[in-house]
Amino acid sequence: MTVSVYSRSNNPLSKMVRTCCLVFWMVLYSAPLWSFDFPESLQFHGFASQGYSLTSENNFFGHSQDNGSFDYTEIGANASWLPLNHLQLSGQLLFRRAGETDPQSLRLDYGLLDYTMLSDETDRWGLRLGRIKNPVGFYNETRDIPFTKPSILLPQSIYPDYVRSAQLSSDGSYIYGEHRSGYGDFFLNGGIGYPPAINREWEGILFENQLNGEISYLARLLYEWNNSQLRAAVTYYKAKFDYKSDIIPSGSLRSEPWIFSLQYNAEHWSLTTEYSLRKVSQPVSTMMSEGYYIQGSYRFSPHWEGLLRYDVFYLDQDDKNGKKFAAKDPFGHPPYSQFAKDWTAGLTWKIFPDFMLRTEYHRIDGTAWLFFLDNPNPSETSRSWQLFMLLGAYRF
Repeated sequence: MTVSVYSRSNNPLSKMVRTCCLVFWMVLYSAPLWSFDFPESLQFHGFASQGYSLTSENNFFGHSQDNGSFDYTEIGANASWLPLNHLQLSGQLLFRRAGETDPQSLRLDYGLLDYTMLSDETDRWGLRLGRIKNPVGFYNETRDIPFTKPSILLPQSIYPDYVRSAQLSSDGSYIYGEHRSGYGDFFLNGGIGYPPAINREWEGILFENQLNGEISYLARLLYEWNNSQLRAAVTYYKAKFDYKSDIIPSGSLRSEPWIFSLQYNAEHWSLTTEYSLRKVSQPVSTMMSEGYYIQGSYRFSPHWEGLLRYDVFYLDQDDKNGKKFAAKDPFGHPPYSQFAKDWTAGLTWKIFPDFMLRTEYHRIDGTAWLFFLDNPNPSETSRSWQLFMLLGAYRF
């Protein structure tokens, strides 16, 4: 097992932020040892989950064929402290294991200072500094906590796990604002920072462990009406990575997604859809990825909830069947490696308020979001495959 703050960027701001994040976390978790003056404002929480994956073909989160894989574990411990009325420190350590792409490691998931500059009955404005979860779409900020997402596996068209670390968080600063009115509530997030998360999936294929996050930008506007009965959001994110490689020309990789999100919540059911256009640029090529999903969930009772979802992802909007790519690819990737269409059915059983079991079945056409490190021979993958997942989760 390795211990990491999950970044190797050499820029001064990122180094400073990482140092501050560690200091914040150490202060939060050591506060009970040196003071008893903050029993009400100092809070500790956490969660633990263990998953099981079984596939008909291909591998997902480890060697999941035949007897399946238990290589999907997440354990988080977080704390928050309010030393002043308008100042909060918070941080979380996360242990995560997810197949070959994300072997077991302990990392600083987030660690930040949150300062409220203005707060009254209708408005709230503040500033966050440190390692911050990126507010992308509806689920990115809380994607590691099983109780705050609708399924074991989030829609891969919008929240792809194969580039999870690049989208997850930033070392930098964010300004946020909230305005509540008779027409609904408005939430604005905007920030600048360095993507700290470099994952083995990207580096192992092309970049020889020489991929570094550079200055990036993000903004999201979220609207909620009638106590979140209707929610709508638009997100723009511009991320940049510098790399060196002997396989492709060295230079910069840029990812610029626009994500449009819409959700309606009734008493017993919810309907959610998100659509993404992602421009991906490197020195020799530019392409536009496209993805969307539609998802319905129904709450049968306080303890049982069902889910149905259709999720579609194209790596290149102009080559949806992947034939153009396969014709010139030197590594032997088949055409179906450029798209994925996923039908998902899921069921959640909340046995107790702090413990739940969740299961889901995926029927997938294509391998666009399949992990290369779990499937190192693209020509040996199967276009049509099935995935069964089971997860138990506890929070405290």
